[in-house]
Amino acid sequence: RREPMTPLSSLDAGLLYVETEEMTMHTMGILILEPEGSLGVDELEASAFDVTRQRFAERLHLIPPFRQRIVQGPLQIGDPHWIEDPAFDLDKHLVRVSLPSPGGMRELCAFVGSFAGTCLERDRPLWKAVLVEGLEGGKLALVMKIHHAAMDGGRSAAIAGELMDTSPESRVI
Repeated sequence: RREPMTPLSSLDAGLLYVETEEMTMHTMGILILEPEGSLGVDELEASAFDVTRQRFAERLHLIPPFRQRIVQGPLQIGDPHWIEDPAFDLDKHLVRVSLPSPGGMRELCAFVGSFAGTCLERDRPLWKAVLVEGLEGGKLALVMKIHHAAMDGGRSAAIAGELMDTSPESRVI
């Protein structure tokens, strides 16, 4: 059975065509998270990635571009298309890193600069998220990049509301 294909708009295709290693075409967001609760810092860091991964897995269906990848037509004719990625693997899109000590804004900015400077891989959905651990005061950061061809900056900002809850009580999905 063939998966349905959705053509990219000419504008979105153009964003793919003009991207270079020197001029990446993704949008980025950084959320600083201040976890609350009765867990100690060590216990919280041990479970923060698992909780984040679970939330992403439960809510990916709310964000269709997060499961779609780009394919080019035969003979490279015409603009590319989106298809549901049959080999989607969340672990290739959501990873974790730990900042070097002392875990301040300088270390976070160094990581973000390095992360921002790399293109997204074209053989999978055009997004990547990193849970950054080791920030001062037990804080965490969620750093995401999403290609402009997949969604514009305004829509990208709304993703946080779909992936996360704004209160300790988790909403039913």
